[in-house]
Amino acid sequence: MITPELVRRIKEKIRGEIYESYPMHKRTTFKVGGVADLLVSPFDINDLLNLVTLIKEFNATYIVVGAGSNIIVKDEGLRDVVIDLTKNFTNIIKENETFIRFEAGVMLSKAISYCIKHGLSGLEPLIMVPGTIGGAIFMNAGAYGMEIKDLIKDVTLIIPDGRLVKYKKEDIGYKYRGQFLPKGAIIVDASFSFISDKAQDIFERTEKYKKMRLKTQPIGQPSAGSVFKNPPGYKAWQLIDEAGFRGYRIGGAVVSPKHTNFIINEGSAKAKDIIDLIKTIQSVVKKKKNIDLELEIKIIGNKNEI
Repeated sequence: MITPELVRRIKEKIRGEIYESYPMHKRTTFKVGGVADLLVSPFDINDLLNLVTLIKEFNATYIVVGAGSNIIVKDEGLRDVVIDLTKNFTNIIKENETFIRFEAGVMLSKAISYCIKHGLSGLEPLIMVPGTIGGAIFMNAGAYGMEIKDLIKDVTLIIPDGRLVKYKKEDIGYKYRGQFLPKGAIIVDASFSFISDKAQDIFERTEKYKKMRLKTQPIGQPSAGSVFKNPPGYKAWQLIDEAGFRGYRIGGAVVSPKHTNFIINEGSAKAKDIIDLIKTIQSVVKKKKNIDLELEIKIIGNKNEI
């Protein structure tokens, strides 16, 4: 629970930006969500460590939100301290010719532009994914046959006891659209191993992936990307389509006619509309196909599970 005394101490000790009653619809690509009691953008690593220590001291909880591109924030909002790393954790450090360290708040688009400029290949398939490096690692983002784990050398974390630690690639257990890092760990930065290539060739591959996304996905409309993971042996979009959901709506939430594993906010959706639509799709696909559709996106709020 966030108490007035915790807020006072945070304002006293933390140098970064602090917002009370922050409207989370401004921080998610779905453009939905209630108010967060407190959102903090730590100034640097010491600020972040101090913030985690304070939160622990007051037995409060925290949640890290990056670009807000893979989440639904419930209409009831968030009682956790929301930690935002997108303002100040945005440095890119060259370690050698092919090893690059990105801080967690670096947008994927910025990382890809850097790689193109410096002739480093690997991230091209993630073009137009509106997330951060930290979020991509947390979700083990992937597309067109690659996953972020393929490129990682090591990851720097703050673990729940407040220590700053470094995990080598082999210490991180990865799974499809996820990982087995300690619960509550905060990703601070990560070192990536790339392959040297001609900048023009990397650019052309990136453009190819961009055209593929524009052709098949509702780019530019409020959404959170793919809603469901692909079950083993199946494509989620195909199961949803065969269940008759193309263009189906609840309130302002609509299954995209362009790609049925995308739900879009046509402008008036509440988080509840989207969640109800998700539940309906899961129920019908289970009934018709006896397949459980597992969420790829995260739902956060007072009651996280649906």
